[in-house]
Amino acid sequence: MHEDTMAKKTYLLCLEGGGTRCQAALLDTMGMPLHISESTDVNTNFVTREIAQAAVLRAVSEVLRVSRIPGEQVSRFASALVGPRFGPEVFYSMIPTATYHYYTERDVVFARAGIYTPHGVAVVAATGATAWGIRSDNGLHISVGGWGTLLGDEGSAYAVGLMALRTAPRIYEKRITTPTRLLEILYQRFDMTPETFRPKMYDLAY
Repeated sequence: MHEDTMAKKTYLLCLEGGGTRCQAALLDTMGMPLHISESTDVNTNFVTREIAQAAVLRAVSEVLRVSRIPGEQVSRFASALVGPRFGPEVFYSMIPTATYHYYTERDVVFARAGIYTPHGVAVVAATGATAWGIRSDNGLHISVGGWGTLLGDEGSAYAVGLMALRTAPRIYEKRITTPTRLLEILYQRFDMTPETFRPKMYDLAY
């Protein structure tokens, strides 16, 4: 009786990913998280589509393995990825009976604030940066940013990191003399010394 009841129990699987990492979360039907697994980034600004697909499959496979839940017991699967969009056929071998739902980054940002019909202003500043303004009463919407690392994404983690890397050579060459710990932090983070600073910066940049 117990085994039969367990066999009929169903679960929810959620997949989220961007330019830093991707995560798969298994939840019960009450929305309680059971297990979370993590994989590498999936944003196709930084990796190929093939690498992104391998990353999402690793995340899903790992969360099922760790939780010891057969994929057939996943009834609903929600995916929200920044960059690539993978259809249900990509995951069919692992979760063959799940109903598939795809959400945009905008949908997820509003939902995290408890707003399931997007209305208002939402801002994301992660690896990339985008802002949306939406009026649900008349359908008016506007988006700003989200241009990627080459054309924009001001305020994103990538842009802030790039500003730091661009500033570091100026400090190193004493073109900037304002007291700062930036070089010290870079030396520690990337195992640099004043003697290896230039070649290691070239490696980081190119």
